[in-house]
Amino acid sequence: MEKLRRYGIHPYRYRGQRRTTVMARLSRAFVNETLWPEFQELQSTLAAYFDALTDRAIEQALEVRAGTGPPGFPCLSGGWRRGMIGA
Repeated sequence: MEKLRRYGIHPYRYRGQRRTTVMARLSRAFVNETLWPEFQELQSTLAAYFDALTDRAIEQALEVRAGTGPPGFPCLSGGWRRGMIGA
C-alpha cells in the first residue's frame, strides 16, 4: 500500500474484503512500466533471502545431526546417547 501512496494513488477495499486485499484504479501502462518491475525486484530479493535462510537452517541441522554443530547442542547421530536409552 505504501508503494501506491508513494505515487499518489489511494488504495481502497470493498466492504467485506479481507485486510490483505487491496484495490486501486490504475492504468495498464503504469502497472507495466512502474509497479510490476518494482514488484519483481522486491520478489527476487525476498526469494534470495529466503533461499539463503533455508540453506543456512539445513546446514545447521546437518551439522547438529553429524555432531559438529555449535556448542550446547546435543549430538543426534548416536554415539554416547545410543547407550543411554534402553540399552
